Amino acid sequence: MKYIPLAARIYRVFLAWELEKVFYSFLMTKDGARMRQKIRDTTNSYIENDAPSQYRQVLKPNYEPGCKRRVNTATYLAALHSPNMHLAKDNAVKIGPRHVETASGETYPADAIIFATGFMTQKWLHPIQVKGENGRDLHQVWDSTGGAEAYKGTVVTGFPNFFILYGPNAATGQHSVIFHSECQINYTCRLLRQVLSGSAPAASIMVKPEAQRRDLAWVHGRLKNLVFNSGCQSWWMDPETKKNTFIYPDPMFLYWLRTIFPRWSDFEVRRVESPKSSISRVLTSALLSLGVGSLALMSLKDSERYSELISQYLQNFFPSLSLR
Repeated sequence: MKYIPLAARIYRVFLAWELEKVFYSFLMTKDGARMRQKIRDTTNSYIENDAPSQYRQVLKPNYEPGCKRRVNTATYLAALHSPNMHLAKDNAVKIGPRHVETASGETYPADAIIFATGFMTQKWLHPIQVKGENGRDLHQVWDSTGGAEAYKGTVVTGFPNFFILYGPNAATGQHSVIFHSECQINYTCRLLRQVLSGSAPAASIMVKPEAQRRDLAWVHGRLKNLVFNSGCQSWWMDPETKKNTFIYPDPMFLYWLRTIFPRWSDFEVRRVESPKSSISRVLTSALLSLGVGSLALMSLKDSERYSELISQYLQNFFPSLSLR
């Protein structure tokens, strides 16, 4: 493929669109429901054909396709046929010296136990401490809002020059995390360019509070009509506040477009005034003032008055200058 011009790029676009199409099954509409039913039928058929009969009902999802993170694999069901494999839809409640007890009262002998219970997905950036303006703690700010928040999943108001990759509401249920991270990296570089380049240096860039509120209102308004918020409990949702802090509620190609063209009115860029620029402005002002004064004085015939006015201008802008 590398010997055919543009072949790899075209193939990547094709794969991206195949993934992107899945997003439309997340919509809580008739078309979305029809697409989800196709996914459900395909999944159940795969389970019926490949899984051991005693596990089929355990394996079939009892929630809308897409409500929880989908895992695509061709080997998991095959592994369940192993004689030393047992699958139970139960909760472990007690661990003994050589066994595990479950909530249903079953006892399973065990030589080794692997805790595969996931991560603290709602503890964003834990345990890193991040301090913003006026010493505000990022985790305390997020706790006060019922879950992590960020403008386009990348920047947080009150925390200038702070950028997050794969941040709150930046995840995708259908596309590549790598592609999304590439979008965020390019977006971050575009924003930082305002700070690091140009004739007038900047101290910081920060998203405005009202811009972040508007962006988040749009995000959570859209999520209400998507399958991710349809009722199941997943690691996308905060278990206490039920706030979805993970999913970006649009196709990834739209996120790509929005990160290519930042809305600069949403940001506050704080400039640095260098000593050189300050002196330049003072001298420019002085020369302009003297020029205006000279034009006015050209109509005066009194030479003593002319001399007196010039002395006053010079004294105003250069107080340390002694005129005799």
